[in-house]
Amino acid sequence: MPPTQNGLHSDEVAWFLMTNAALYCERVLPMINAWGRSFPHVYAVFANATGKPEGDYRHEVTRAMARERHGRMGRDCAVVDGRAGSWLVRRCGDARVRPVLVAGYCRNPTHRGAGGPCCRANAAMQFFLDRAETTFRRVKWWVFSDDDVYARSVALLGVLAAYDAAKPLNVAASPTAIAGYARPCAGPARQFVANKPWQVVSGLSRAALLAMEDGIYKRGASAQCDALGFDGHDEGIGFFYWMHAIPTVLLAPWAHRGRVLFDAGDIFREEHNLSEAAVRGALDGNDTEPVRAALSRFLFFHNALHPPDMFRLLRRVGDDELDVAPAAAEASPVIRAPGFECTAYAARRRNATTWAPFTAADCAAPLVAPCACARGRRLDEELRRAKIRAQRAAWRKAEADLRARASGGRRPPVAP
Repeated sequence: MPPTQNGLHSDEVAWFLMTNAALYCERVLPMINAWGRSFPHVYAVFANATGKPEGDYRHEVTRAMARERHGRMGRDCAVVDGRAGSWLVRRCGDARVRPVLVAGYCRNPTHRGAGGPCCRANAAMQFFLDRAETTFRRVKWWVFSDDDVYARSVALLGVLAAYDAAKPLNVAASPTAIAGYARPCAGPARQFVANKPWQVVSGLSRAALLAMEDGIYKRGASAQCDALGFDGHDEGIGFFYWMHAIPTVLLAPWAHRGRVLFDAGDIFREEHNLSEAAVRGALDGNDTEPVRAALSRFLFFHNALHPPDMFRLLRRVGDDELDVAPAAAEASPVIRAPGFECTAYAARRRNATTWAPFTAADCAAPLVAPCACARGRRLDEELRRAKIRAQRAAWRKAEADLRARASGGRRPPVAP
């Protein structure tokens, strides 16, 4: 049975995994066969890269394999839906095989660069809007991510169920480094786009997609990334959301029942009791309990283990949900990023008849007056610091729980 959590059903979430032919079998298929099997709407999103190497890989053997796979998809996978020049849905087998989405206007199949990740995200948004009343009639949440992100289905549903999909909202993975979206945006506008969330997992409510409909149909997310030189969707589409004043909540660093909701980096480290030797030992059939206990601390993570090995590991240590309790996740505070309305671009766009991207020149332009955004900036900084404090507290609690189990149940005090 597809899972349900706090009133939100798995068929009310549509997940789009950015990939290419070089990585589909190694990354997407293990993910679909693990957490993805709980969701009826899971799509791998490809660029329309016929005739060019599929993937940013150094070795000709890899490029040749990718070209052969991509060509086979075009020959052997039937088109089951589409909008001319925008997107195609192909199915490579019978109805039990998950369909793939081909972004018709995206020519860069790699995970970086112009016309690449942001373009595929834009195409996935447009596909959703085009089929909002048919394929996605019941869907409340759109999610776009890298193809090596692991999620526990009941945990994801529990997080999303805490929010109202009838209101515009972005659910992002975690905070960024200090630069945030600001790296390519120097000038007065920079203060408003620093410290904004990392969108390696990027969820949008149905209302948020409808609020950005005009920009999406003008391929604005793709054009915006290209205009400011964002390499990937993990930073670039967040800038596009900021331009539409979409509020944000985070999967991390907020914790649920002592677990860190999202680990943004390599979880397979000694300090997490997930050393390479322990993981390999579990894969080889040795003691799996230490690895199981360590993995159970995370509800979501950006995969750092080869996905087929990840799939094997989860099967070896037990069910891939790892006994996640069906309980409500505590809602994270909503962050309302200020500042866009203070820019000269925003004033110009109100009277514009055509859409144009926010450029480096717009970042450098003086803010319009009056501009009452200083309070919003202070609030943003306060929230950022609060999230860091919460993350540290969650890690201390998780480490204390692990030490308590190791010492036979005597829980040491948690440092303040």
